[in-house]
Amino acid sequence: MMKSAAMFLSALLLFCVPLAATNAQNPVEEALKGCSKEIKAYCSSVTPGDGRLVSCARAHEDKLSSECIYAINRAGYWLDFLAQTLTYVASQCEADALKFCPNVKLGEERVINCLRSNKAKLNKYCGLALSDIGKL
Repeated sequence: MMKSAAMFLSALLLFCVPLAATNAQNPVEEALKGCSKEIKAYCSSVTPGDGRLVSCARAHEDKLSSECIYAINRAGYWLDFLAQTLTYVASQCEADALKFCPNVKLGEERVINCLRSNKAKLNKYCGLALSDIGKL
């Protein structure tokens, strides 16, 4: 059951990233853009991924521009928002996803589309959660 729940959460995470695009561009891309001068000056030899750019920025935090700091803080806000949204939808829809969509391939909003196609059968909390995020 835990493996299915983790897979469901992963699928929702893939679905939630476009949600942020309606309110802001990709938060990571915004942070990279806002810190492009700093990345070029201090972290150009760092291979992105696994938090290496964040570690590099931390090592040079006394040299970061206000634009870069703002971009990092904004990205943090949106990523936190996405995580909270993911947690909310997953907690309300996990049982319905496992019940109505057990064999649905993850990604590309397929689980969300499956839930939407079973709209009449969803528990009221899942329906409300999907409605809250504009997916029902």
